[in-house]
Parts: sequence; C-alpha cells; structure tokens
Amino acid sequence: MKKGITVDLVSRDKLDELSSEERINYIIDEVRKGKILVLERGLTSSE
Repeated sequence: MKKGITVDLVSRDKLDELSSEERINYIIDEVRKGKILVLERGLTSSE
C-alpha cells in the first residue's frame, strides 16, 4: 500500500455551496482521512 501526503485545494465555490456547519464537518472529515486542505477562501471568525 502506498503512503504519501494528499493535499486538496478546496475552491471558494465548493465552500459557498455549504452551510457553516457543513463546512466545518467537511473540513474535519477530510482532515481525519489524513488529507491536508488548502482553502481558497478561509472561514469566517464565527466559524
């Protein structure tokens, strides 16, 4: 089995189609899978 680093660019469009709670859950789920996420647009201070 190959091991390596997975880096995903998450577009502004992808985040805009999700609610605040869905954004947080999406990010947490992907990080738990071992991915490194690069967000095109960051989260708001309330998120």
